[in-house]
Amino acid sequence: MEICEKLEEAKFLIYCLNIRKCLEGGRTAESLINDYEVQYGQLNLTHKLRVVRRVNKFITLLILDVFFCFFIIGPAVIAFWRGTWDFTVYLLDEAEVDRYLSNFISLTVGFTATLLIDLFHSNLGDILGNPGDLKHTLATRIYSVLWGITDIMLWKGVWDGLDLVAGIHWQVSLSSLSVGVIILSVTRTLKSALSMPIGICVDEPSEHLSSQTFLETDKSDPIFRRLCDGFVSRLLEICVVLTWHGAWSFIDIASDELGWSSGFSGLVCLLVGFLGIIFIFLIQFILINTASSNNKMADSSPSVCWHIFNYIFTLVGIFITIASFRGVWYTLDNYYVTDNKYASYMSATVIGYLILLAFGCSSCLHAGIYKDDPSLGVSVTFYYFSHKYVVSLGRTSSKTGLNGVSEIKDLLNMDPENLETKPRLETGGTGISSQS
Repeated sequence: MEICEKLEEAKFLIYCLNIRKCLEGGRTAESLINDYEVQYGQLNLTHKLRVVRRVNKFITLLILDVFFCFFIIGPAVIAFWRGTWDFTVYLLDEAEVDRYLSNFISLTVGFTATLLIDLFHSNLGDILGNPGDLKHTLATRIYSVLWGITDIMLWKGVWDGLDLVAGIHWQVSLSSLSVGVIILSVTRTLKSALSMPIGICVDEPSEHLSSQTFLETDKSDPIFRRLCDGFVSRLLEICVVLTWHGAWSFIDIASDELGWSSGFSGLVCLLVGFLGIIFIFLIQFILINTASSNNKMADSSPSVCWHIFNYIFTLVGIFITIASFRGVWYTLDNYYVTDNKYASYMSATVIGYLILLAFGCSSCLHAGIYKDDPSLGVSVTFYYFSHKYVVSLGRTSSKTGLNGVSEIKDLLNMDPENLETKPRLETGGTGISSQS
């Protein structure tokens, strides 16, 4: 009873803060924190208060995250992909395996393995123990590597197979791009084509063995529904491959027409990717703020204009992702251990994975089908240092418990000019969680 009374007192004080307009004028900061909650889980009352009072530091760390994604995590993922993909081609060529057969093998193995992951990922938790255990930790790292390698094989089978059968022409590129984008748009899964460095995935022990599928099935669903989910998710993943293939190969063709070498073209793509990721980071605040100011991330549906803007934003994000990927890939091709391809591929794969492992981002190797639903979050998931900062504040609030009520009282009595920032807290929607 005493706990309930204190929670009610805390909610009333938050309401008083609204009445006093103590935090008026910081709509963007509030919207960002609300959107962070949508994607990473609701914060309890005291926890969110601590984040709000330190929102300037949160945003500063988020800016650092953008550079961290582009210069560290993004290149690590790309190095792993390049090393695995090109090393597979290198081995098959050394073994003189027919190109049609090698692409068929890659497609079959990749499709089957990733389908099995979609079907049975939810059963692995029962087998591999509790999150945090040594057995579970080791298994999740192996899981990430296997998922990454098999997904790359799926991509290689589709990509190289299409090049072998249809050839490399601008008509093929535009057709591939059009088919991929149209199907992903109709199914509202265009965000599935986004990848590093436009956002990252931080390893969470309780969610590491999950797989993002179209119907979001798990072990409690009938096997037929899980099979349908798995096949639909794999087909949508192939549409993602077609989207990337079309855009990437079109840039290749345009570069050849301009007389650019692959090395110079790669450096241009790196520049485009760097400027683009800054553009994406800044523009996302317009989307977040617009959605939040009209209560669009809760129960109501965003306007048609907002959806169009968000759709264009996603398309631009996909292009910047592909440009960044291509830039790092070709830069490694032309400037990293060029005298020994075997060493170049193997070392890139190992170094890339070790970087991901060291920073707790091995789940960046997990593919998935993500829906274009603003209720699931609007902002790009650049969160790394900012996320760890929020988690650290949560540990502090859990230690202090309900002392957060007195902290709210202190905030109520403060002059608004003395606050670190002035976001306006809300008591409903995605604002403040009622859970303690």
